Amino acid sequence: MVTKTNYNQILIDEVKTAVRETELVEVNNPRVTGMLINILEMLERDETVSRDVYRLIKTITLASARVFGRADVDSSLLDELTV
Repeated sequence: MVTKTNYNQILIDEVKTAVRETELVEVNNPRVTGMLINILEMLERDETVSRDVYRLIKTITLASARVFGRADVDSSLLDELTV
């Protein structure tokens, strides 16, 4: 059974894994890790955020950490992204 404590640890581990996979120290650092964990935990606790919306935000957040942590990603990519 997944408890709240286990769920939070899973979230922390997922964020740490995504950040550690990056090549850039600007992304792979404790402040970014803490910020992402905090944002996702606050969204997860918010009763007005549905499970589906939370999962989408989590997926986008972790994917963004991986993509923007790559050294070969051009900084102009931000201008090209549309949501």
